[in-house]
Amino acid sequence: MLRGVAGPGIGREDGRASALEVLLPLKRGGRVWLVLWLGLLRTSRPLRQRAFRELDELRFVYAIRWTLVPPFERARRPWMLRPEDRWQLLFQSNFDGDWDEYLENFASVMPKGLASLVWVGSGYTGLTSPDLFKRYAKAHDHLPEHYASAYVDLTAGDIRREIADRYGRGAAKAIHQGGYSEEALSWTNLVLPLRADRTGPAVRAARAMEPPCVGDEEPTPLLLLSGAVHFARVVVLQLPTGSWLMITLTHDGKARPILADALRRDREGDAEHPEPVLGPLLSHVLGVPHPDSPAWDDDRVLELLLAHRPRTRRHSLAYCAYPGFTVADIRALDAAPSRHDRYPSGDEQVS
Repeated sequence: MLRGVAGPGIGREDGRASALEVLLPLKRGGRVWLVLWLGLLRTSRPLRQRAFRELDELRFVYAIRWTLVPPFERARRPWMLRPEDRWQLLFQSNFDGDWDEYLENFASVMPKGLASLVWVGSGYTGLTSPDLFKRYAKAHDHLPEHYASAYVDLTAGDIRREIADRYGRGAAKAIHQGGYSEEALSWTNLVLPLRADRTGPAVRAARAMEPPCVGDEEPTPLLLLSGAVHFARVVVLQLPTGSWLMITLTHDGKARPILADALRRDREGDAEHPEPVLGPLLSHVLGVPHPDSPAWDDDRVLELLLAHRPRTRRHSLAYCAYPGFTVADIRALDAAPSRHDRYPSGDEQVS
């Protein structure tokens, strides 16, 4: 097992939210199937509604995404493909609860439309045995070195209950009729090659991205300072051919202003975050100078980051339990909660 791949205890938590990062090498012909099937699910609202209806009933999923990712290295011998030489399916989930319970429930209720995305994975075990499926997922899970949620005190159920209490059951019906409107929430993946022998320092830099507390206030992860990022994660992928830094943002709006704001705040600092955080992480990326170097330039670094986004817009499928609600909207819901007046225990679920 590669270093950095999760064992029995998987994922990473931030408050009530947990992360799962599964990267599945595809069987031969799997890429063609996924391009066609992902395209169909994206463009057909009835199919997307049917595929997500049962998933939506899990009630503890914030947002998930399936993405077709190109090979990290070009194969020199196409007839003898290693896992890193293959196209891969990247599955990223943000949820609350226990990882084992999540995988078991996911396997037991996953509709055929979504199961058909996974069967093209090399070595896929099927869904007849939840235990085998969990082992398969864990074997390909990559533990994030850093994970952050914009609303650490809220479960996915809390958000849904608050929306239902504020806007009525018609809100959930509108979300379903819209096919869970994946375009209402943006996902940005950056896949950046690390310099040789910089894997260890990159791991340490990623784990240090959470600044220390200042006074009695909780620390704010740097990538959430813009107020537009729902979830942020950093994963160091360690493969036989080299290591890669994968940064994933689930956000409102465009990625460019969010990353530009993070770089600016990192360089200028403020009272709560006097030390740079993102720069030291990126300095281990091939082609990025050290932030203290005269060669460092925010604009050039930003363009390099954006150039390493896999072209996956048409080769992905996403789900959000509350599309159309921004980070500011959800924080406003939590600032003056009304759900407790009707659901005093906070554990009841609405349909």
